[in-house]
Amino acid sequence: MVKRGYEIFMYDMTINALPFQHPNFHFFKEGIAGVKNPLEFLDTLENFIIRNGHENNRNLILKMDVEGAEWGFLTSVSSNTLNQFDQIVLEFHNVIKSKNSAQMEKTIEAFKKLNQTHTPVHIHGNNWGAFLNIEGIGVFPDTPELTYVRNENHQFEDDTGIFLPIKLDKPNNKFLPDIPLGYWNR
Repeated sequence: MVKRGYEIFMYDMTINALPFQHPNFHFFKEGIAGVKNPLEFLDTLENFIIRNGHENNRNLILKMDVEGAEWGFLTSVSSNTLNQFDQIVLEFHNVIKSKNSAQMEKTIEAFKKLNQTHTPVHIHGNNWGAFLNIEGIGVFPDTPELTYVRNENHQFEDDTGIFLPIKLDKPNNKFLPDIPLGYWNR
């Protein structure tokens, strides 16, 4: 993206600096959350967008791996804010692990909210996480990585002939085989 002239805005409170620099990199030692919490260096996506001067941009790309904080983020982010992103790439954590009914409801509501504005077009199972093999249905990863595109920009057609993972995918842990999701869309 940088080689094409794009500016990249990165937020990560778990590191002090990027491993390498580029003039188009903008790094902030902050994390994303559902509500602003300056004491913990957390802020909302809406505030990041305003601070970056992108409040009128509807052609953004969001890539997020926040180790479980995605659930609080998705619960609180507005659909208008999500709709500013043409593409969203999210890694979801603890999707199949034991949950109480409130946690499960939060998970379902997060997916419903995202699906109002975006449609998943690809899924990959992170092989560092567990997976659930549901007989007769297939394999479901505890840590799926999903790529979404904005609904209003595309017409969608189901393709039941794609066996996952595809060549584009690589195992997250190179010492373990990739999670065979099979014909996910069947």
